[in-house]
Amino acid sequence: MPNLKLVLNGDDPLCVQFGREENVKAYYYGISEKVLPQLDDTKEGRFCPVCGEEQKYNYYHYSQLGDFYCPSCGFKRPEIDFEVKNVSLDTPMKFTINNQPMVINYKGFYNIYNLIAVYGALNVLGEKTDDFAKLLTGYKPQIGRMQEYKFNKPVILSLSKNPAGFNQAIATVNTDKRKKDVIIAINDKANDGRDVSWLWDVDFDKIADENLNTLTTTGIRVYDISLRFKYSDIKVDRMTQDMADAITKCLETDSEVVYVLVNYTALYSTEAVLKKLGGEA
Repeated sequence: MPNLKLVLNGDDPLCVQFGREENVKAYYYGISEKVLPQLDDTKEGRFCPVCGEEQKYNYYHYSQLGDFYCPSCGFKRPEIDFEVKNVSLDTPMKFTINNQPMVINYKGFYNIYNLIAVYGALNVLGEKTDDFAKLLTGYKPQIGRMQEYKFNKPVILSLSKNPAGFNQAIATVNTDKRKKDVIIAINDKANDGRDVSWLWDVDFDKIADENLNTLTTTGIRVYDISLRFKYSDIKVDRMTQDMADAITKCLETDSEVVYVLVNYTALYSTEAVLKKLGGEA
């Protein structure tokens, strides 16, 4: 396809390789500084897509994302066209895109990537982005993207359906220094995948920081996720099949915030429970 324009994640070697194709004009976006503490998560796509040797990183974000390079063939992170710097993960989250200040009123480091992709696509299409920051102030993320519901204390719903997603959700939870209750729901319906062995690739040890008040497990595979915590020597305070009960109990504690981390098929049922209990998104 001649004259094809691609807007690619320049921090992702699996995406960057497509910019090497003939008759392609590639534009790259990325986060050009180390933001997160070093994670022990499993790197996806850890081998160079060009030569197959193991890649290295000057700094690493999560999954396979970061300032990558291959010491064998020289394949590396490209020059970035739409560049994020000055990231603050506090609420509201702040950063710059090409030195233009941005503020968003929700959490999740990974959300920054979604926003840079949109910014880059608009620029490539020739649209003006002078008011992009203003547009962000009124933007609400899709369901489950660190979506906040208002009760006597905030309840934050996060979709976390694979190791990379869970590790990012846990990293976000850990940036919140308030006293917190955490609920984790795991289902194994067809859309989730029947095999839940991926739970052992999640760095759940990080969830038990000094600000954790209670931990509740729920969902169809409540016993599997509870067993996973047992092997990490993390106390599970409650196991239940009833999400409404799990949330209600957490609303009665002395914590300041509740995080609900769910996989795919637990998402919409949890949203329905939150609305039925009177939560306002």
